[in-house]
Amino acid sequence: MSLLKLQMKDRPSQSFWLGATVNRLGSNDGNEIVIQHDSIKATHVAFEIDEQGHCSVKNIEGNCKVNELPVITRKTLMVGDLLHIGSFLFELQEGRENNWSLVADSSWLQGKRFYIKEGKQVIGRSKEADIVLPGTHLSRRHAEIVLNKDGMMVTDLGSANGTFVNEKRITRSTVKDGDRLRFDIYTFTVDGPIKDGEQTQIRRHPPLTPVTDQNIMRGPRKPTSPGNRIEPEPPKESPWFNWITAAIFIGCMGFLSYLLYLFVGN
Repeated sequence: MSLLKLQMKDRPSQSFWLGATVNRLGSNDGNEIVIQHDSIKATHVAFEIDEQGHCSVKNIEGNCKVNELPVITRKTLMVGDLLHIGSFLFELQEGRENNWSLVADSSWLQGKRFYIKEGKQVIGRSKEADIVLPGTHLSRRHAEIVLNKDGMMVTDLGSANGTFVNEKRITRSTVKDGDRLRFDIYTFTVDGPIKDGEQTQIRRHPPLTPVTDQNIMRGPRKPTSPGNRIEPEPPKESPWFNWITAAIFIGCMGFLSYLLYLFVGN
């Protein structure tokens, strides 16, 4: 059965899985989903999932809207609904199926999914293998996968070209969701289930400090080349200054000529 999750619209990396029958959301640590924020009540809402997988939200002690309409008591939800809970906006999304599988990365099987059953399964090119990969580089019984309640284990069965987990050759290794498995040149991504009851919390963020001239760290300044800076222009001289200077010069020359005339004439 597919799982449902609450995806925060403004934080693509933040989501909350609805793995339990009743998933309470609030600021108290006892809730399945804990969001510590001033707009979130102690137990704000509860998400309930019935045996058929139908989900509804129950308003307990906080404001809640579904597609902009207030939830008074309870509202049945559909995938794609938008929920305003406190000051947060979520979208109800459908998650992956709750079982283990290998997703092929190799070009010849790109995207093909091989589901892993509980118990032992052999991977190889033999027709008697549980998962048959008709590649000539694979051994007839290349590797064995054991799946139980504790997780998934991969064991190399003495293959000629090796079994690798995250590009490290192994004899036996446990694998987890997101690991990369490689049997010789054929690569797969491990797609594991979501663990029920995992509690995700959003802690308070420290207050943001406004940017001002006082809290900007400034380092020592270095001179730039002439081409990268604007030099101050020298002050411009007034045109009247040139006329006055010329008049004074002419007057002085005339006075000196007059004195020379008087001296020579006497």
